[in-house]
Amino acid sequence: MSDNILDVKDFGAKGDYNFTTNTGTDDTTAFRNAIAQLRRNGGGVLKIPDGVYYLPTTTPFLIDTSNSHIQGSGNATLYMPNIPADIAGIALRGQIEQAITNVTQSIARGSNQIVVADVTPFRPGDLIAIRSAENFNPDRSSISKGEFARIRSIDASNRRLVLMGSIFDDYNDVYSIYVDRILPIRNVSVSNVIVRMGGSGKRQNGIHIKYFDNASVRHVRTERIEQTGIILGMGIHFVAHQNHVLDANMPEFGVGILISGCEHGEVTQNHGEYCRHTIDISGHGTDIISRFITVDNNTAENNSSAGISTHGGTEYITVSTNYVVNCGGGIIIRGRTHTVTDNYITNVLNPAQSTEVYNAGIFLGDDGPNHTWGNGLAGTNVIIKYNQILLTTTGHGIYSTAPLINASIEGNNIVTANGKNGMHFKGNYNDRVMIRNNMIDCTKQTPGSYNFGIFFTPTTGSQKHSDIYILDNQIIRPGYSGIRIDASRVQANMSDDLVMRGNLIRESARRGIDLSVGFFKRVRIESNVMLDIDKPNTYPYDLPISYTAGSFPLTPPLLLNNYSD
Repeated sequence: MSDNILDVKDFGAKGDYNFTTNTGTDDTTAFRNAIAQLRRNGGGVLKIPDGVYYLPTTTPFLIDTSNSHIQGSGNATLYMPNIPADIAGIALRGQIEQAITNVTQSIARGSNQIVVADVTPFRPGDLIAIRSAENFNPDRSSISKGEFARIRSIDASNRRLVLMGSIFDDYNDVYSIYVDRILPIRNVSVSNVIVRMGGSGKRQNGIHIKYFDNASVRHVRTERIEQTGIILGMGIHFVAHQNHVLDANMPEFGVGILISGCEHGEVTQNHGEYCRHTIDISGHGTDIISRFITVDNNTAENNSSAGISTHGGTEYITVSTNYVVNCGGGIIIRGRTHTVTDNYITNVLNPAQSTEVYNAGIFLGDDGPNHTWGNGLAGTNVIIKYNQILLTTTGHGIYSTAPLINASIEGNNIVTANGKNGMHFKGNYNDRVMIRNNMIDCTKQTPGSYNFGIFFTPTTGSQKHSDIYILDNQIIRPGYSGIRIDASRVQANMSDDLVMRGNLIRESARRGIDLSVGFFKRVRIESNVMLDIDKPNTYPYDLPISYTAGSFPLTPPLLLNNYSD
């Protein structure tokens, strides 16, 4: 054996388990001895040749040494049927020293230093976690502010830690801000193995890497894992690439790949089937917000809930070029500052087919019966562009229960389902919203039904709605009208500009543009084209542009250069 490359068969592993006869050698001791040698060597590669390795232990395999790599052959199966509930069969884990000091002065966003009560536990180069009880998400008190930082230098006389980068958030409650020191496991990986657990009712996890700096999971297949296939938690710099995750379908918790409280990572070219979510990005409890993560070119099929989900404790997440089919929702966004582009979403399941349906190709916020968090941030600084959303049985194309603030929704191609809208926005506060160049096919809507291409219907208690621009969209065959704005619940004198310009609406069953807009100060409807509106003349009193004077107590809408045949 080389000091740096170990082979489990050199420690007595047989890999001879037969799933048909349920017989084979117990390879637990061989694996534990190989891992112990890996630790004594200070890391290295643990090679696992082809075979099925029966590991009936109830104690997970723990690797706590940096520079350790589990490397299978591609056909090496680790069968661990007896690992207890909520535990991963394979764990690569660093350590954390929690709350070893507190912060004594507030921290401004963009600062590169913090003042603490005690600097003596720290050294330059240390990875730290800054945690606060202050709320990150206004809709969920259990999501608190928190982030990683690395120490550049220490000013002991002023009890100051100088950081290598800038702080992402503001921290003002000095009585609740603490600093942890992370002792990460560094430069670790798992690749080319099949991890098989005990199946339904066991609530097991497959692989868990926690408190890390630079980790990767590549070409791993997880199966018969009811809870979570792969977990990357509380770390920085990671890659989850070309993994195949199956069967993580436990209600409320089942996830193929879970990223929890991590920064700077890529989740790419993975394939999930029969999970609850294939990929879920979340904050880590009340500790750390997940940031700067790319979710790209993944496939999610036959999930009971949405294919891809981000929770309220997330920001700066890019979700792009993913394929989601036959799931109980396409993509759920609950965090702040997300970009969702170039995804292909089709055939969202209906409630009869799934118990946790989010009823949309792309969902901002949360409307589920068991989860009522996330609406406060989901529409903030969001970009939704160039997605293909083709719905066959149910689901709005883009659905938001969150306020839209500095939001851009552009260039999407949506085919709506019957009884649903192309875009439906229910947030009680909308400010600086651009909806432009979208193609919305409403052919499946029943003519005369209360369904629309673009529908704003703010909830009760709505507040300000300002600078909403609906430009250059094409809407075909809506059931009621192409665009409907209902802001009658908006508070008086609180809303400014609403502009609808250059939209093409064809074959609407009743109206082209339909307004019941309450207290907008300025409404401009310009250069829209409406063709074949109520072509059979079923509703002779309807008009291409419809509004009532009583809906505009401030200033009537300005109508310029609109055309209808």
